[in-house]
This record gives sequence, structure tokens and C-alpha cells, in this order.
Amino acid sequence: MLPAGHIDGKRMAAYVGMTFALTYCMWGLLALNPRGLLPLGGALGTVIFIIGCNAPPIVVFVLLMRWKEIGGLREYLKRVVHAEYGARRALLVTVAFFVVEIGLVAVLQQRTEQPLSMFVPVFALTVTGGGLEEIGWRGFLLPGFERRLPFAAAVLIVGVIWSLWHIPLWFIVGTSNSTFSFPYFALFCLTNGCVLGALRKISGSVLPCVLFHMLLDTLGSFFIMTDVFRGNDTPLALAFVAQAVVAVTLVAVLDRKLNPSRGRDTVQ
Repeated sequence: MLPAGHIDGKRMAAYVGMTFALTYCMWGLLALNPRGLLPLGGALGTVIFIIGCNAPPIVVFVLLMRWKEIGGLREYLKRVVHAEYGARRALLVTVAFFVVEIGLVAVLQQRTEQPLSMFVPVFALTVTGGGLEEIGWRGFLLPGFERRLPFAAAVLIVGVIWSLWHIPLWFIVGTSNSTFSFPYFALFCLTNGCVLGALRKISGSVLPCVLFHMLLDTLGSFFIMTDVFRGNDTPLALAFVAQAVVAVTLVAVLDRKLNPSRGRDTVQ
């Protein structure tokens, strides 16, 4: 989204503060549900929920415009789809991550009754329900932390912030999160945050992260995955941890191999 050198501490703080404020205001309204006027399933409730979900990309756009880093929506979208190392590499890396994730879940989890013919429609719907938030977390905030910290520390810190951002969902009647254990959900954010961070680092683009996040949400419709968020699926939880370790290790190995003299700089 921006060269890492353009993302200083003040800009990172502005992003986090504004993103939390917008999301907490939107989801807070749904949690309070004044006089029952804002049920989650209603039209207005759905709009408010989606705005809260998409606070990260909204805030990034507003800030980039305010800082005169972009000239408008078209340039913003170009930043989102830009692949630093080329489209071919970004595509191959994305496909590899998709294959591993689908294979892992298919082996460990039972199928739901959702027909496979619904995969594409469900996948498309997840873009506003989670996918676009990657523009903020892995596209903007993570590179800022990577300027100051090793990759492993950066992705874990972003993972913690990302998990805390979801807290209002536990207070909204009708959300899946309201039935989850927050510590186990936070573990999911930390481990999958490592995978998403590695995907952004290796592919050189935030778009694969958007697509991978959409895949994670989509798989939840086709496989019974909610038990892991309630602490009742140890194999999947351990698989998530293993994935995170492999992802961070892969980034470190590639970094040393391709940039032996640059320490923790980005993979070229």
C-alpha cells in the first residue's frame, strides 16, 4: 500500500486508533441495539455490520488521501492489486497457499451439508465480510512494524491487535463469535496472522491476503470448523500452530537465502 519508509509511528497510531473507533462505534450500536431497532439480520443492521467489518480499508483510504499519498480511488485500488515481484509470482504463491489450506482442512474436518456448487457464491460474499480488512492489517500495519522489528515479532503484534479489534462481536446477539472462546479465537488470529503475513511477504502483494482471508471464511461454510474456537478441536488448533511456525520459518529461510547481507529486510 505504501513504501515501508512512509509508515512511521504516528501514521500507524492514526490507523489503529481510527480503525478501532469506527469499528467499535458500528458494532457497538449493534451490541446495544437501542429499542431493538438494529437487529443483526435487518437491512440497517447488516449495513452497519459491514461498515464495521470494512473499517480497515476505509481508514487506509481516508488516511492515504489525507496524507496526499494517492489521488483517488483508482490509485488506491492499483495499490491493492500491485504485485511487487510480479503477477506470476503472486499467483503461484497464492495457489500454493490455497492448496495447502484446503488440503489441511479437508483432511482434519468433517463436511457440512453446504453443496460444493455454492463455493463460488459464498467465496464472493466474503469479500466485504472479512477479506478487505487485510488491506489495513497486512497491507498497511504489518509493513510499518517490520521497519522496526523482526518479521516474527511484527506478525505476532499485528495478530494481537487484530484479535482485540474483533472484541465487540462477542456482545452482538446472533454472531458466531458470541459463542466462541476468545482465547482460542485469539490463537487463530495469531497463527493465521503469521500465515497471512508470510503470504504478503513472499508474494509481494496484499491482494493474495485478501483472497486467502476470503478462503478461510468460505471454508467455514463447507467444513465444521467452529469447534476449534470453543477449545474442542485440538488437532486443528495444533495444525494452525504448525502452519504458523512453518510460515515464519519459510520467510526466514527465504530472507537469508535471497538477502544474505540484509538481515531482516524484505524478501526480494
